[in-house]
Amino acid sequence: EHDQLQTILKNIPFDEIKDSQLLLEYYYLQGFVMIFQNASLMDCLFTFEKLLFEEQKYTSDIYRLLAFTGIGMAYAKEGEIEKAEFYFNKVFKEIYLYTIRSMEDTWRVLNVVFHCGVFYAEKGDLETSDALLKYAISICSDNHVT
Repeated sequence: EHDQLQTILKNIPFDEIKDSQLLLEYYYLQGFVMIFQNASLMDCLFTFEKLLFEEQKYTSDIYRLLAFTGIGMAYAKEGEIEKAEFYFNKVFKEIYLYTIRSMEDTWRVLNVVFHCGVFYAEKGDLETSDALLKYAISICSDNHVT
């Protein structure tokens, strides 16, 4: 799946992306693909930083949370748990406050919640992980996602 997404992203003429929403989606997807394809930490961080800078122009909280999640994942993958935890803790405090407005939002929030839950489980904090995964189940139930 990640290879297919990478191929799709490479075929998008980046310089022609004028829609701010599409640009945010591009950076978010590119960053996550890079993590799963084992790109360098610095390249992953740079992609998520571009997402954060772009997000500031449009104040889209979900993309900020996705960027923080991605940064946390990149640090965790490098074994930098303390740095990863900084970002995951920030996301954990805010994700419950985010209001889901669309089906796309549902999937984005589930992505954040899932990866946060995985991080805390791998760290041995099963209480936090379980709370996040129960929240994911409630999101699925509330939004009729199976």
